[in-house]
Amino acid sequence: MKKPIKQQLILNILVFSFLIIISGCGNDNQHISLMNQVRKVDISSWDNYSQTEFKQSLTQSEENGYNQSQYEKMALICLTHGELDASQQLLSQLSKKTSIADYYYYLAEIALIQERYEVAHGLIINGLAKASKKDKTLFYLLRVQMLISLGEFNKAQITLKKIAVIDKSNIHAQYLQAQLHLFNRDCTNAINGFEKLIKKLPSYTQFFSPLASAYRMCGKPEMAKRFTQHHTEGLLAFPNHFSNRKENIGNPVSFLKNDIKALISQKEFMSATKLLLHLIKLQPNNDSTYVNLGSMYFQTKNYIKAESAYTQALRINPKNIKALSNLGTVNVIKRNYKDAEKYFKKN
Repeated sequence: MKKPIKQQLILNILVFSFLIIISGCGNDNQHISLMNQVRKVDISSWDNYSQTEFKQSLTQSEENGYNQSQYEKMALICLTHGELDASQQLLSQLSKKTSIADYYYYLAEIALIQERYEVAHGLIINGLAKASKKDKTLFYLLRVQMLISLGEFNKAQITLKKIAVIDKSNIHAQYLQAQLHLFNRDCTNAINGFEKLIKKLPSYTQFFSPLASAYRMCGKPEMAKRFTQHHTEGLLAFPNHFSNRKENIGNPVSFLKNDIKALISQKEFMSATKLLLHLIKLQPNNDSTYVNLGSMYFQTKNYIKAESAYTQALRINPKNIKALSNLGTVNVIKRNYKDAEKYFKKN
């Protein structure tokens, strides 16, 4: 009796070991196949930093096998550079191996961009199940955007009420609510909603266009004309920690440039300077970044540092017109007229 039991035990161990080996081979083959697909991504138009980071992550993944941080970096770099299929494949693998709500959010974003609404809805549901209470708002916001795109305004309104219970002061939700009033031809509430948003975020002139539409709908063409004239074109974005993480990992150069531009428009020159110094670490050979850094120092009357930054820009690109002109201006302020004349003549 003992011998058959022992033999059966050995047989079970061998079968179990064989299944583990087969499973490992399957995972390896899946990883190799995915890396082959990712390698086909055209990165020629990307900035140098993104290209380098992507190549390094791809090489490490090919040499060492699956690694969560490398998969995540490649996925977010692809996502922020419009390579949705490659990003979707990488994120799908990540979501199978770890239950992080972030991956479901990014996958849902991709599905919405591709207008795969049923897929997006399923991903939003899965994300809500894994998200913290605070993050549930972000998934609900995706759902509202999807429902509005589908013309399902009543369901969108129900979801907005759920958001209000969690985060009543959410700006993105307030914007979508005002938009919903506009789509339902409730121009009075739409006007009130957009005007409240403008009071909170006066620099967001993108609110002016829908507000003008609401005034036009209410038969107030003069008010509509006033806001149409001051409308600024551009994507209306509502950053959140998912999107910030995506940009910071996937495309930090673009992320920093957008923040720098916003800070300069708000005349926050010291804060813009700090970000420009960080940007230089990512792009050490970009003459335009040094010109912008010099301009920030110039704004704060730190002419020595401004001159140094403009000079560095010229070392990278001796024909940079802005650097030459600005160096001329700095030397006029310093009363170095001969040097100023030299730079102005080169300009």
